[in-house]
Amino acid sequence: LIISGARTVNSVTLANGGTIGIAGSFTTSATFSSGSYIITNNTIDFNSTGAQSIGIFNYYNLTISGARTTANVTLPSGTIGIANTFTPAATFTSGTYSKVSTNIIDFNGTGAQTVPAFDYMYLKISGTRTTNNVTLVNGGTIGVAGATNAISLTATFTSGTYVNTNNTINFNSSSAQNVTIPAAGFINNLAFNCAGTASLVNAITTANVTGNVSVQTGTFSNNGFAIAGNASKAFSVSDGAYFIVNKATSMPTGFGTNTLGTSSTVDFNGPNSQTVGAFNYGNLTISGTRANQTVTLVNGGTIGIAGTFSTTASFTVGGYIITNNTIDFNGSGLQTIPAFNYNNLTSSSTGARILVNGG
Repeated sequence: LIISGARTVNSVTLANGGTIGIAGSFTTSATFSSGSYIITNNTIDFNSTGAQSIGIFNYYNLTISGARTTANVTLPSGTIGIANTFTPAATFTSGTYSKVSTNIIDFNGTGAQTVPAFDYMYLKISGTRTTNNVTLVNGGTIGVAGATNAISLTATFTSGTYVNTNNTINFNSSSAQNVTIPAAGFINNLAFNCAGTASLVNAITTANVTGNVSVQTGTFSNNGFAIAGNASKAFSVSDGAYFIVNKATSMPTGFGTNTLGTSSTVDFNGPNSQTVGAFNYGNLTISGTRANQTVTLVNGGTIGIAGTFSTTASFTVGGYIITNNTIDFNGSGLQTIPAFNYNNLTSSSTGARILVNGG
């Protein structure tokens, strides 16, 4: 479908209440002086069974359908506006939605809208909403992969708001990602699945993330920003995931439950002074060039380690402070107890232990 021509004051109306199906390409090159596209109550459905690229356009309802098998659906560079509903219903075997790194989907209506579960590159929500709500899909996951500022919120409300019941925002870039947490009221649950390193750009508070925080795969760095959670919610690092506690910060605070997978890694990597809190870690690493700074193992508490304990931090005049601390090697499998100046050392659980040779 091609819409072209110099239209001047004239408009192009897409069928009100109807669906325009497109199995090939959609090109909109018409120019206007005061005319425009009129999209009221219209649906455009990209319904091929092969590869397709979604046209850059301001849609009313946008549907992507079709059994695509091995073919991809491409979201190209530019902004795709959606004033009402977005229905990504295409099915794939090995094909997928292929998103160009500069693609933006902008939910730009003035009425109520629902943002569906989908892996977006950049997600924007705009429009003068007055009393209407913008709802993030209940119980679903909204992925964002943009390298920086992946979520843009410019919508305005009078009594309307964002509704985020049971929703999860998942930062899932295939490379490094700078994570800006939007203002209070947008994120319920927060997840990280970044193939590179996902790094915070601002703090996580009880107001801007009201639910659980989970590092599910890849590497996540707090980048020196504090993480505070609500007492009824959980912080977790899944098996195989890597959590970096950077600069002068410590482990997240305030969560009612903290779960660190037995093969997860928490790395306190400075370079500032830090305190290693009393948690049951999987693998625990203390690294970084510390100069005259110190690393304090929690006074009076027990640090459990189910996997490996690695202390590669270097100091000039600083060092480890171990007063009243206990380290408990509590893995159910074989563990090596490395050379370190412990205060109290305990080995619990059923796994065999090896004292480091030559340490």
